[in-house]
Amino acid sequence: MGAARRFRAKRLECVRFTGAFRFMVTAQLRREQAASSNRRAAGFVLLTVLVVVLLSSMLAASVLYAMRSEATAHMASVHREQAWTTAMSGVARALALASEPGLEQEAWHDNPAAFQHQFVSQDGDDQWFFTVYSASDSLGADVRFGLTDESAKLSVLHHDPAWLAQLPSFPAALAVTAPPTGPTASLEEWSAAAGLNPRWLFGEDTNYNLRLDPNEDDGDARLPLDDANGLLDRGLQSYLTTVSYDLNVNHEGRPRVNLNDANADLGRCGLPQATLDYLAALRRAGQSLPHPAALLEAAGEFTDAQGAPPASSRA
Repeated sequence: MGAARRFRAKRLECVRFTGAFRFMVTAQLRREQAASSNRRAAGFVLLTVLVVVLLSSMLAASVLYAMRSEATAHMASVHREQAWTTAMSGVARALALASEPGLEQEAWHDNPAAFQHQFVSQDGDDQWFFTVYSASDSLGADVRFGLTDESAKLSVLHHDPAWLAQLPSFPAALAVTAPPTGPTASLEEWSAAAGLNPRWLFGEDTNYNLRLDPNEDDGDARLPLDDANGLLDRGLQSYLTTVSYDLNVNHEGRPRVNLNDANADLGRCGLPQATLDYLAALRRAGQSLPHPAALLEAAGEFTDAQGAPPASSRA
């Protein structure tokens, strides 16, 4: 009996201990599960925060880049407008000076005091100047600070294309080719339409800065090819223009008459009969008048229309 009681008591204690151990293990497992769940929740929150921070950083960087791009574009636009305004100030100065009545040629042809490095405005650290310059009258000299009389050049749009053959180095094959009849903005467009090689148009001055650069005076070492003579060959651009021309009319706006034209109606010119007879005699003799001024005190001996012996004729 006593042994049985002791066995039951030990068994009861074992059962109690086992139950307590199970309870402790269960509680520990619950605590670990709760801790694991908390760690997973904390990790998820941290990952979410990192994603939000990353997206916010990207958004901030995009905004900053857009703001900087806008600021750069604005400054470029401001500088472009300032450059345009400065250039137009130079144009206005040239127009004002050229329109002055009784202006001497020296005032517009080569006047550094009026056209070289002229101050226009200052914007903070930026100072804006303009310079008006043209090709020098000497092939070996630098540019001159002044204007160019475009009316002294041959207009390719309003003159007989055959006149081009009189220009130096002009290709004979193109001399009889009529230039474009429509409006042309520049010599480059005209030369391209007429099939003219840019080499003939610009000569050695391929960058069209009107200056003799080192690569334009070194022979065959670098393009363009040149003769290395210390002189700048500007090509046909020195003789041609598309922006100016003189109308072939008199002071009354009437078309001028070519005295050497056999088909010209000289009767409407109001010339004396002696002058008309002299011009007719010139035509029969196969001669031409070099200049209208040659009619002054002109005299010669010519055959008449029937081939009679020479007779004196005076204009």
